[in-house]
Amino acid sequence: MAQAGDAVLSLAWDWQALDDGALVEDFECPPRSSIMFVCERGYDLGMVQTDEILQKFICELTWREKVALAVATPARGREDPLGAQKSFKQQAFAPGPAYLM
Repeated sequence: MAQAGDAVLSLAWDWQALDDGALVEDFECPPRSSIMFVCERGYDLGMVQTDEILQKFICELTWREKVALAVATPARGREDPLGAQKSFKQQAFAPGPAYLM
């Protein structure tokens, strides 16, 4: 989150930790933001063009190093934060009796 004058800007996106430990953007869902870019005449570019610009911006950010450090630091009572998330996803979406009902 950032502030520009009185305006507050927010930008969020999905990411994944791959099996090899690499962190990558997941743009299946576009970035969420309070940002709308405008042309020289002041007209909105629209969500599609704004999302494309934001995706390029996100790819240029140095977010991976900061996230890797954050997830490598165990949270209170958790030994492996990413491992816990992976196992939760596997349990939540694994076919089984509850899923088939």
